[in-house]
Amino acid sequence: MSEIYDVAFNPIDDDTIAQMIGFEGVVIEETLGLDIYRFILKSIRHEDQQGNLFLKRLLEGPQALWEATQQKIFDLKTLWDITKIDDRWLQYQKQIVGWTPQLNGITDRLTDDRLRRLIASSVALWKDRGNDDSLLDLLTIATGVRMLIWNWFDFRWVLDETYLGEQRQGADSWLYSLPGGDDHAEYWNNLRIVDDGTLDRELVKSIVKLMRPCSERYEISYITFLDQFTADGDYSQWTLWGFDPSAELPIVEGGEIILDDAVAGAQGVVILDIDSQGWNNYTLYARMKMGLDVPVPGAIGFYVQGEPGAFDGYYLALYPQIDMVELGTFGGGPLIQNVVPFPIESEVYYGVRIEVTSALTPGELSITVYVDEVKTIDQHDVPELFSNGSIGIGHPGGQTSMYSEVEVMLLPMDSDKIEINP
Repeated sequence: MSEIYDVAFNPIDDDTIAQMIGFEGVVIEETLGLDIYRFILKSIRHEDQQGNLFLKRLLEGPQALWEATQQKIFDLKTLWDITKIDDRWLQYQKQIVGWTPQLNGITDRLTDDRLRRLIASSVALWKDRGNDDSLLDLLTIATGVRMLIWNWFDFRWVLDETYLGEQRQGADSWLYSLPGGDDHAEYWNNLRIVDDGTLDRELVKSIVKLMRPCSERYEISYITFLDQFTADGDYSQWTLWGFDPSAELPIVEGGEIILDDAVAGAQGVVILDIDSQGWNNYTLYARMKMGLDVPVPGAIGFYVQGEPGAFDGYYLALYPQIDMVELGTFGGGPLIQNVVPFPIESEVYYGVRIEVTSALTPGELSITVYVDEVKTIDQHDVPELFSNGSIGIGHPGGQTSMYSEVEVMLLPMDSDKIEINP
């Protein structure tokens, strides 16, 4: 008798591992193996086989129906397997995990692939329903776009109320007004979600209504671009460039993109495609910090036109140690420069928001810059050297600069509001 047992204390043959946990044997396709023709008397079959198999050919139709029925019987087991179930049965499987007909307004708007992923993750989603992560997870499954949520607890960043071990994150001038008053701003959350013109906004609103706590209000802002560098090694939304061919590639890890080329020359990353070069009248937000305590800036480019290595645009630079903010131009066009004193420290994140729109005077731009919610530049007569363009982040070399978020909103920005459930 074997002395080897499985977890249910059943004896296992000494020379087999077929019952061992984790073992995957050869899968043999199940068949009933029933042939209607073989139920006919052997003597009749013998006579039929001497001619043109008339009887056998007569039974091919019923045999095909039987085999189809047989396959349906075997398919029943796959109804519980999200990886094997046929697309046509998803509408029934979804109800097993809580997506009842009352929620068809959400599930009917999903592709089969997205519905399959939703079903696979539904248990965890329902378990955590009501928190931001669960809402973001469901929206990601349903839409596949980038998004973020600001809630009342994030307001600590604006007030610099960080706890031990938490880094200061830089204020956002558009985040919140101080809470309180008749509008009850403390109960509002803001979902910012990228819409390239194909986003199903009704689906987004339905999901927010379903997954948020009933006492919370949401403002949904439809933005144009977002990167929080959450996936290590991913700078797929950016085109790389460097004035020096030997410049090192940026590093994306830990929620930051790090531009580090203390040896090589200038380095940066820039969005340059047909759609983005046509952006105008927009707000650009970046959360950035400079590494070494040297008077070399980190910079944000906007209204950038051209090709990698040969383009023009405007920039906003933050200089540590020198303590100044600079608005200027780069490339082959006429140079403009506006320098404003502002205390800038190394190894500290700053929230920089640039609002650029057409000025009242033709041929001029209006550019307003906030650094940590403080308006540092408010210039309404900037020469309109470029009327639209992409965005970029970088520095002129000799130090390290880091960015943890970049966001673009075309103006006026569309939004929807979700009030408290009735």
